[in-house]
Amino acid sequence: MTPRIQEVAIECSDPSKMAAFWGAVLQCPWAFDKELGGVVETEHMFIFFQLTPKEHLSAGNRLHFDVSVDDMEAAADAAETLGATRTDERFDDPTDGGGYITMRDPEGNAFCFVCEPSGAWTACLRDALNRKSA
Repeated sequence: MTPRIQEVAIECSDPSKMAAFWGAVLQCPWAFDKELGGVVETEHMFIFFQLTPKEHLSAGNRLHFDVSVDDMEAAADAAETLGATRTDERFDDPTDGGGYITMRDPEGNAFCFVCEPSGAWTACLRDALNRKSA
């Protein structure tokens, strides 16, 4: 699979308000789930609004790419050869072998390589949208 942007994740203090706003601006389906956050589905990707503690909102970038890959370790290795660095933030999902690795680009901006063999995260985002429209 060619790497592709799965979603743009935006850190915010009110995911519901942000999803409603951007859903209306973009005229796209949107939803809010207390445990998940806010989500807008555009034609080509999701926009995900995640609740972030106020003390972290002013510390660095509040937006990052989640890049979908088949092998996050190989993708992280390749990105390092291009000047990216790994952070200490990583999640390995024992249920399906997926997860994510948080990286920093050459200017220090965060991004994640995401692997989801089961498609559970994408299904979770779509499910939130389906519940909203029901």
